[in-house]
Amino acid sequence: MLALMPSVTDVNAPTGTAETTRTAETTRSAETTDLTDDTDNTDVIGTTDVTETVVGPDGIRRPAWADRGEAVRRYFDTEWGTPVRTEQGLFELIVLFVFAGGLTWANVLQRREGLRAAFAGFDADAVAAFTDADVHDLVNDVRIIRNRRKCEAAITTARATCALRAAGGLVDLVWGRTLDEIDSDGVELTAIPRSDARSVRLAEAFADAGFVHLGPVASQSLLLAAGVIPVRRSEPAGAVARKADRGTDRRTVGV
Repeated sequence: MLALMPSVTDVNAPTGTAETTRTAETTRSAETTDLTDDTDNTDVIGTTDVTETVVGPDGIRRPAWADRGEAVRRYFDTEWGTPVRTEQGLFELIVLFVFAGGLTWANVLQRREGLRAAFAGFDADAVAAFTDADVHDLVNDVRIIRNRRKCEAAITTARATCALRAAGGLVDLVWGRTLDEIDSDGVELTAIPRSDARSVRLAEAFADAGFVHLGPVASQSLLLAAGVIPVRRSEPAGAVARKADRGTDRRTVGV
């Protein structure tokens, strides 16, 4: 059933590095109630344009992808970049990135709790045991982004996550093998590349381990969202308190 292995590529991702500053607009309208997704992009997610930034009415600079409504702003302010050091937390992030392909992060956040319920609380062992009947139920579940290939990719991701334990596990792959390449000072929010040599190597390691829909752009976004790459933000003093690593209490996520 899950032999489908789409190629890991970057599709129509923006390449500019110039910072764009504009005043944030009012909250944009939410997506439709039933989100049936027919996209087939494997490495285009809502956070690829991280070098374009927006200054909101509160004076906080955020990536352009975080200017799509209050829920996305809140996610960026309180979750994005918080260290995720658990298998379950990283697995959730990857599944969300799988479903984000070709869509906006606002789409994904709108369906986040539905995806959590449909995918067994993002328990990799439980999802790895899903069958054809479960896939049929998933593509008819209006709580989630309904795309058969992405549902199958999430199950493939779960199986790869479980298999990876014999080689050190997902946490070691994402954190242990990249930390020695990370500048402890991090990067400026306005100067984050879409991908770099490190994210290319991580994408190759994911592919070798059987993961799908994780090209260099998505891998870079994972490193940023999971707090592996520290990001220096420009924001008013006291406006946003960066959260400490919550370890096993971490639910997820982001871009």
